[in-house]
Amino acid sequence: MNPHGEGFVPVRWRPQGRAGLELHSGPRSLALSPDGRTLYVLNRFTGTVAVVDVREARAGNARVTRQWPVVDVRSREQRRLGQVLYFSDVGRTGMSCDACHIEGHTGGVFFEKTRPMRIYRSTTALGSRDTPPYFTPASTRSLAETAETVGGRNRYHNPDPLPSEVEALALYTSLLPTAPNPYRGEDGAPLETVTLPDGRTGHPVKGLALFEGKARCMACHPTPLFTLDQDPSTRGQYQDVGTPIALPLRLEQQQLVTGAAPPSLVGTWDVWPLLTSATAGYAVQEDRLVVGSRFPLRTLLETPGLSHGAAQELTAEERDDLLAYLLTL
Repeated sequence: MNPHGEGFVPVRWRPQGRAGLELHSGPRSLALSPDGRTLYVLNRFTGTVAVVDVREARAGNARVTRQWPVVDVRSREQRRLGQVLYFSDVGRTGMSCDACHIEGHTGGVFFEKTRPMRIYRSTTALGSRDTPPYFTPASTRSLAETAETVGGRNRYHNPDPLPSEVEALALYTSLLPTAPNPYRGEDGAPLETVTLPDGRTGHPVKGLALFEGKARCMACHPTPLFTLDQDPSTRGQYQDVGTPIALPLRLEQQQLVTGAAPPSLVGTWDVWPLLTSATAGYAVQEDRLVVGSRFPLRTLLETPGLSHGAAQELTAEERDDLLAYLLTL
C-alpha cells in the first residue's frame, strides 16, 4: 500500500538479510466497484481507505491512486505500533498474536506447546486487562510480560522484541474491549426477558438472584469481573470442578494437568468454545473435531457430573433464568 503515503508505521523486521524496514497499512476490508475497475481497501493501521486501480491487476500493475482519511490515528503512535506488531509476522515464522487470538478474540483455534505438552484452546484477549495472570497455563503476571514472552517465542527469538515494542504491544492489548452486548437494552440495562440462543427464554433479574444465591456461582466468579483473578489475593488458583481435562483426542501424546483458573464471565456470551479443554462447544468424532454445541453455556449447566456451583440442583426454568443473566455480563 503506497509506501510513500503518510501515516505508515515502520516495524523492525528480521535483520538477517531477508528483509529490511517494512511499512504496514493493515488492509482489512475490501470492496470492488461494480465495473471491476476500482478496489477500495480499508486500512486499519493508517485510518484510511485506499483507492486502487485494478484494471491491469492481472498483469501485476495494480496501483494506489489516492487515499481517503477516515480517522486520525497519528496522535496515538504507540497504540498504533502495538496494533501493527499484534497483526504482523515480524519474525517470518508464520506466527503472530493474531494467528491464535483472531482480532484479539477466539475463533475455536487450538495450539500446542510444551511444559506441559498438550493441546490448548486459544482464549480471548478482549477485556483481559484487569484479570492477570495470563497465558495457558497461567504463567505470566502482566500483559507486558506476556508480550515479551509470547512475542519472542512467536519470532523464535530472532529478534526478541525491543522494550519499546513490548510496551506498545501491551498497551494495544490492554485497550481491546469486549464487544457490545446484544442481550442488554440500548441503555446498557438488563432486559426483562432474554431469548436464549436455543430459542428458550429467561429472566436476567431472576438469574442474578440465582447466581448470588442458590446456584453458588460467586465462590469462583465474584463481581465485578466475575473471576478470582481480579484480586491479587485470590489470583492464579486452579480449581477442579469436574470439567473434562481435555478433548478425547490423542490423549496418550499429551501431558494433562487437572484443574484450571476460573475465567472472567464478562463477555462470555461471545466466546465459543468454553473451558480450557474446549469440551463445551467442541466434540470428537472419529479422531476429528466437530461442533458439539452452539450454546456452550447451557452445556456447562446441564452436563451431568460437572460441579459448576449447584447448577445441577436448579430446575429447567431456573437454568434458563441463570443463562439469561450470564448472557448479559
